[in-house]
Amino acid sequence: MLKSKINWKLVRYGSAAITVFLLVLLVISIKNRSAHTFVGIRLRDILIPLLLWIIYIFFDSLKLTFLARGISHKLSVFGSFKVISIGIFLAAVTPFQVSGLPVQVYLLTRYNISAGEGTSLLMLRGFITYSGIFLLTFPAIKMLGHIESNLMRGVVYYAVFVIFIVFFIYILAVWEPAFVSKKIKNKKLLDEIKKMQASLKLSFKDKTGRLNLSIALIFTLISLFSLSLIPYTVSKSLGLNVSMKSSISGQIFLLGTLLFTPTPGGSGIAEGASYAVFKKYMTPDKALPFVLLWRFFTFYITAVVGGILLIFELRKE
Repeated sequence: MLKSKINWKLVRYGSAAITVFLLVLLVISIKNRSAHTFVGIRLRDILIPLLLWIIYIFFDSLKLTFLARGISHKLSVFGSFKVISIGIFLAAVTPFQVSGLPVQVYLLTRYNISAGEGTSLLMLRGFITYSGIFLLTFPAIKMLGHIESNLMRGVVYYAVFVIFIVFFIYILAVWEPAFVSKKIKNKKLLDEIKKMQASLKLSFKDKTGRLNLSIALIFTLISLFSLSLIPYTVSKSLGLNVSMKSSISGQIFLLGTLLFTPTPGGSGIAEGASYAVFKKYMTPDKALPFVLLWRFFTFYITAVVGGILLIFELRKE
C-alpha cells in the first residue's frame, strides 16, 4: 500500500539530480582547495550543531503530537518524528516537495487518523510553523535590503506567490465547502474534506484545541530558535564569525522563503541563497564547506534519517 503512495519515478529522478549536484560541489571543493577545511574540523565542533538539530527535531515532533491531541487523537513523539522525517526525505528527492504530503497523510492513517483529519493536522502544522516564522522574522526583514543577489530576491518573490496560492486553496477548502462540493463529485473525498473541516474548527473553537495550539506554538518557537543557531555554530567550527543575530535572522529568513522550491529539496537554490545571505562572513576557501555543513544540519540529516525510516516502513509492507 505504501509503495503505491510514492511516485518512485520522481524519487529516482530527484535522487539522481541531487547526486549529480553534490558531485559537482565536491569537484568544485577540490579545485578551490576548500576540501582541506573539512579535515581541520574538530569532532566537538560538530557535536554542537548536532545537538541543536536534536533539539529542533524533538520539539518539532512534540508540536505535531500536541496538535494531534487538539483534534482528539493520540500520536507518539516517535510517530510524529517518523511522519515528519519521511516527509522531508521525499521532499528532498522530488520537485516542489510533491511526494511528501500524501505519504505523510497515509502514515497518519496507521495511527487511526483519517485522511481528512491527517490533512488538517498537517495544515495546522504548517500554520503553526509559519506563525512561529513570522514572529521571529521581524529582525530578518531588513536583511533583504542588504542582500545584493537577484537569486535571493527571486526566491523571496517566488515564495510569496506560491504561499499565497497555497493559502488561498486552503481557505477555499475550509471556509467554502459549498464551492468545493460543486467541484468535487466523489462522495468519499467529500467525506474526508468534511472531516478535515471539522478537525480544523475543533482546533480553533474548542478550548482544549486552542490550548494545544498555544503549546504547539511554544514548541515551534523553541524548535525554530534551535535551528536558527546552527549557522552560528557551523561558522565557529570553520573559524568564521557569523554573528548570533545574523544567524537567527538569516536562518529564519531562508526557512520562510525556501519552501515549495521547484528543484528536489531546493538543491542549488538553497545553497545559493544561503551563500547570498551569509556572504559577508565568508572567505573563499571556507564558503563551500560552510554552505555544505549548514545544509547538512538544517535539512539533509533529517532527510537521511527519514530515508532510513522509510526503508523500515517498506519492509513492514
